[in-house]
Amino acid sequence: MTSFVTMDGTTGIIRVKDQSWAVAPRKGVMCDIPYGILSQSEGHRAIFSQSGEEWIDARVDRLGISWKPGCCHFSGMASGD
Repeated sequence: MTSFVTMDGTTGIIRVKDQSWAVAPRKGVMCDIPYGILSQSEGHRAIFSQSGEEWIDARVDRLGISWKPGCCHFSGMASGD
């Protein structure tokens, strides 16, 4: 079991059993999405597995995903940076 932790403008995911970080705190917010976790902050998006493995890390304003067995297709719009 894991839990979202937010502090000082960062969000991370902690394992409740041993209180270790599954996903270390990052700027912005995180939320559950089907099959994973989405992190977003000011033109930066990342997707993690439910166990905390980083799958996608992109500097985009939006991130659209389509899950199919064995495939992960994504499209993003580049941020104005």
